[in-house]
Amino acid sequence: MLTRGSCSVCHQASAGPFCESRGRHGVLCLLLRLEAMKNAKKASKKAKAARMTVPVSEAESDRRLRPVLDALYNHNSRQALRHAQQALQRRPGWPAARALRACALLQSGHWAAAKEEIAEVRADLDAGRVPLDEDCARKLHMYYLEVRREEIAAELYERVWKTDQAQFQPAEIAYGLYIRGSAFTSAQKLATKLHRIASSQTPKYGMWATAALWLGLTCKSRRNRAAETSTSDAQMLKLASAMLSTALDASPTPSAEMVRFSLRVYEDGGNFDKARELVSNPRLVMDDTEKLQLRSEIKSVKGSRETDLRTLISEHDADDWINWMKFFNCVEKEENWKQRVSTLVSELRAIELASSRPKRGPFLAELELLCRLEEFENLAEAIVQFFRRFGSKTVCAHDLRPYLTAIKKTKLLEVSFDKMSALVSSGTDASHLTLAWMRLWYDRLGESEEELFQHYTRLLTEKTDKTERQAGDDYLLLIAHKLLPESLEGSSNRYADVSRVVRAILILETGLSKSPFNFHIKLLLMRLYREIGATQRMAELWQSLEIKDILVPTLIHLIMQPAFDLGHHDVSLGLLERVERLWRECDREVPECTSKAFRAGSINAAIEFVLFRKRLEGSAELAQCMIREVLHNLVIAGGEGIGVQRAFDCLSQLPRFTIDTVQVPRSLITNEDHECWRFWELHAGEQRGRMQIPDTLTEERGVLCPLVEQEAIAADLASLELLVRIAVKDFDSDRTGRSLEDTASPLKRLLDSKVISELPETTVLRMKVALNLLEAHQLLQSEKSQVLQPAPQNNALKHKKILQTAQSAVDMLLTMSQSVTRTNGKDHPTNKTDGKSAVSGSNSAPSEALHTASQLRQCGRMVFDTLLVTSMAVTSFSPELRIGKKRGKKARAKTGASMDSAGLNNVECARQVDFFVTGLESGVRSESQ
Repeated sequence: MLTRGSCSVCHQASAGPFCESRGRHGVLCLLLRLEAMKNAKKASKKAKAARMTVPVSEAESDRRLRPVLDALYNHNSRQALRHAQQALQRRPGWPAARALRACALLQSGHWAAAKEEIAEVRADLDAGRVPLDEDCARKLHMYYLEVRREEIAAELYERVWKTDQAQFQPAEIAYGLYIRGSAFTSAQKLATKLHRIASSQTPKYGMWATAALWLGLTCKSRRNRAAETSTSDAQMLKLASAMLSTALDASPTPSAEMVRFSLRVYEDGGNFDKARELVSNPRLVMDDTEKLQLRSEIKSVKGSRETDLRTLISEHDADDWINWMKFFNCVEKEENWKQRVSTLVSELRAIELASSRPKRGPFLAELELLCRLEEFENLAEAIVQFFRRFGSKTVCAHDLRPYLTAIKKTKLLEVSFDKMSALVSSGTDASHLTLAWMRLWYDRLGESEEELFQHYTRLLTEKTDKTERQAGDDYLLLIAHKLLPESLEGSSNRYADVSRVVRAILILETGLSKSPFNFHIKLLLMRLYREIGATQRMAELWQSLEIKDILVPTLIHLIMQPAFDLGHHDVSLGLLERVERLWRECDREVPECTSKAFRAGSINAAIEFVLFRKRLEGSAELAQCMIREVLHNLVIAGGEGIGVQRAFDCLSQLPRFTIDTVQVPRSLITNEDHECWRFWELHAGEQRGRMQIPDTLTEERGVLCPLVEQEAIAADLASLELLVRIAVKDFDSDRTGRSLEDTASPLKRLLDSKVISELPETTVLRMKVALNLLEAHQLLQSEKSQVLQPAPQNNALKHKKILQTAQSAVDMLLTMSQSVTRTNGKDHPTNKTDGKSAVSGSNSAPSEALHTASQLRQCGRMVFDTLLVTSMAVTSFSPELRIGKKRGKKARAKTGASMDSAGLNNVECARQVDFFVTGLESGVRSESQ
């Protein structure tokens, strides 16, 4: 007997889930019933067709699926789909062919269909309707590799291994995939199972379990390295040490790689005695110098460390300054440390004095000893003697700088300079250049620019090789310092006089023509060309540096920001391509190298690969490059749909740099190298010189970005994602994995926080525009679904407000450009100048308008991209505005037309500003050349 219920459409009383009325609701119910029956029949047919009892052989799989793989490799997704369908016709329900079909759908951009296909395959595998073999797991791994979920593929390989536990290869592949997917807990459990089964055959699986446990703790603590280790982490480190000891006991002869990794674990766990015992193992096959080096780095009994360091210095390398500093720090707080250090220094000084080529290490150690004892008179005399012996070496000035700083506040500095000046024979002596650098650092360089240029010309010679530097090149750097002295207040006043900047450029270009491979001159020229907005010349100098791809993320800050701000899209895109190529190669090759290193027993090398990949994934430079690539795609397309689609593809293909991954605790690190400016920015930060010991932890894991910079990156990513997704009408979360509201929630949090006042103005502008557009989208969606919801706070769609905000920025730019045009009405001298005239200051009158034009260009570029994407997003609403029910036909047409024209007018206005400022900049630069 049928029970009474309610209709799922009209909610009227009925005998079943659908009502029996003959009205409109009855027809809808009938259609729903037919649709449900059709879907059930289709699902039943698909379930029957998906059943397979016998797996496909390797030979048949290779024969039938090879065309699919070749088509995917050639990015021919349509042909791959056709070949996959043909294979499924021969073998209905074949999971490997269905996985490749999902890869083809993914490659063609049908993310939702690919996700649904894989979900069906996984459901069939879990239900046992199709068999799971290694070939099937391999094809599914291809899909999960594209969506960056390799830990799921590892689960499949582990299931394959459980069917035949005698074959360890699938389990080893699964372990490598767990590590690559950062599923360290699962990797540890799998390695522990392997160790229990094969502990009598090989001890490597015990090391694998320890490595997974240690990596899980290390990568978790990377985000907040300043925090103390929790109790649970300390217990896990003890467990890792115990597991490691068990694995080492089973190994008859520990390898060097195994020992290096073991020292990491023991030191993190505080087991310094075990670490020292391991390095002292007579069975260890390792060089004696490396043994001593490793023992000296272990924090154990100070007497033993002192012995090891003394042996390293006296018997292996007396010029290794890091070992000298470790020796000082080791014995400084002990009794009679002065006598012990003095004895060692005296012995080594006597040996070096008898040598034909003495090393600097013992003499520098004497300076360090006198500086720590604060015997400044003896220190001043030792500085003079060190200059007499090593003043001709280029590094001598940097060696002496921390000790000259120690006597800076006394009269001994002037006395030391006078004595060193007496030791210099003439301007052609190499020690004269060393003394000039030291005088510059302490504002005591009395020679004029003309005298320094004469020293340079006297040292010029044609005998040097083209790749070598001229002996007097540093005199040109000294001239640049004299023309543009560094101020302690900041660098804004340093480049205020554009005529002096151009004179310095002319002098350095003269030196570069004689020494085309001098990278110091090239770096300084790039810095000066940046001040006048000559990005094209900067790009030429950047190309001539021939920087390797692996170093691009550390030095890209030299050119990326000015090229992006000044609108040189060709230069910026070339840099972005190099960074993206490095990231993709590392993302493809580093995980494979990690797996191979584990299988080969190189545990420490595998750990280095994992940490390198983690550091690359958390790189702030890579996130910023992705933001700029999105903006470039929007700007270059000039408002067309293809540019928005490319920007959306860029955001969806790199999901690791989304707002979700840049949250507290902060994880973004910076890899920028600013040490290359030490010869130019002399007073930037504390100059400790050779007294500084490198921080191993900083070198290995990078430096955390400042909080404001991380917030700005996160806000830019979320704002651009909202703007682009609204523009392309991608409102679901199939491709990005996040809804619009999830992406907008951190932006709302930032707007209410105190950090908002420290963020860049363009970042705040993008945030407000994105949130306004999201409100407009939500209101439109509510109107279309006929659901009454409370209106936004300002009770308006805010379209006009958005466009007015962007229009006011454009009006400001136009006003500034007109004022600059009036300022540049006068002619400027165009006579050519040579090096001497540049030094003396004659014929050097490029106006301040050049500097103003480059500032205007930068300001216009910053507003242009935001204005463009806003106009495109607002214009995309016009079709939806036309279908509103409460508007009349004429009103709908008028509203849509006005929105279209407003958006397109703003796009055109942004283009005009961009082109106008570009022409203005090139015109002013041509006048000043």
